[in-house]
Amino acid sequence: MKPLQWLLTTICLAGLVVVTDLPAAAHEDATSAEALARDAQAVQQQAERTAQILQSAAQRLRVADKAMDEFKAVAAVQALDRSADVPAPPDGKAALRLRFQYQPGALPGPGLQVYEAASGADSLWAMEALPPGSAPPRGAPLKDNTLFLAPGEARRVIVVYENPTAQDVGFLVLPHQESPGSLGPQTWLTCLCMAFVYQAPARGAWYRVIQVKAGPDMPAGARVDVLWPVLTDPAAFPTDSLAMAVAAPARAPAAPVIEKGRSLAQRFGCAACHSATGDPRPGPTWKGLYGKRETLADGSTVQVDEAYLRRAIHDPDAEVVKGFPAGMMPPDFGRKMSDKELTAIIAYIKALK
Repeated sequence: MKPLQWLLTTICLAGLVVVTDLPAAAHEDATSAEALARDAQAVQQQAERTAQILQSAAQRLRVADKAMDEFKAVAAVQALDRSADVPAPPDGKAALRLRFQYQPGALPGPGLQVYEAASGADSLWAMEALPPGSAPPRGAPLKDNTLFLAPGEARRVIVVYENPTAQDVGFLVLPHQESPGSLGPQTWLTCLCMAFVYQAPARGAWYRVIQVKAGPDMPAGARVDVLWPVLTDPAAFPTDSLAMAVAAPARAPAAPVIEKGRSLAQRFGCAACHSATGDPRPGPTWKGLYGKRETLADGSTVQVDEAYLRRAIHDPDAEVVKGFPAGMMPPDFGRKMSDKELTAIIAYIKALK
C-alpha cells in the first residue's frame, strides 16, 4: 500500500472508531447522569429525614423545657434534703438512688420500680411492652431503688412498670436531675429518657434496661438521689410521630418465628434505633428494608438480603449506610444472641413490608 493510501486509510479508520465510540460515550454520560440523579434524590431524602428529626427534637425540647420549669421549684426545695434519706453505702462505695417524680399525678399501681437485670434483659436499652401474663425478665428488687457502687463501677438494672388497670397507660420520662449538684457530674447514666411515650398495655407490663455508673472520682460514702421527672398526663405529650412511638404498636397476628423476632428486637434494644413503621430513628428503619438496594457511606450499593443483615449485625461498621454515623451500634452486638435468635430477628425484618 502506498504511503498516501495508508495515511488516508488510517484517518478513515480512526474516524470510524471515533464515530463508533460516540454512542458508547453518550451512554456512559447518561448512566453517570442517572447515578447523579439517584445520589441527589438520596441526599434529598436524607435531608428530609434530618429535617423531621430536628423538628421532632425541637418539639420535644419545648415540651421538656416547659415541664422542667414546673419541676424546678420543687426540685430546688428538695435538692438539699433529697440525699438525707438515701441509705448509707458500705465502706468504699457510694449510694445512688433512682427516684421518679410524677406530674401531675402518680402512675396507677406502684409506679416505676428498679430491679436487678435477669437473664434475657442484659442488653443495654432493651425495652418491651408485655401483654397480660408475661413477666418482665427481672431479678431481685433493689431496696429503696438504690445501688451501691464503687468508684468507676457500672451496673445494668431493669426499670419495670406493671399496669394494674384495664386500659393502656402511657408516660413520658424527662431527662434526669442529679443532686447534689457537686456530685451530679459523677453520676453517669445510659438512661431511660429517649422521647418515646412509653406504653404499658392493659393488665400488662413494660420494662427498659439502663446502666448506672459512678464516676472514678466519686467520693466513697457519697449519697446521691438521681431524680427523673415523669409526665403522666397525655395532654402534655408531644404530638409528633417520633415522640408518640410506643413500645407495643397494634399488629396483626404473625407467624411464631416472626413474633419471636419482634420480641427479641425489643429485648435486645434494636427497636430503640430502628423503627418498624418508617419513622426516623438514629438508625435506618426496618420497614421495607429487606430486598431493597441500600447505598453505603462510600457510595457503593449493597443488596439487603439475609447475608447482608447477618453481616450488619455481626460487624455493624463494615458497611455503614449513607446518612447514618458509624459507631452507633456496639461492635459485639451480634455475639449477644444465638444463631436461632438472629434468624428470628431477620424473619421479623423480612416481614416489615
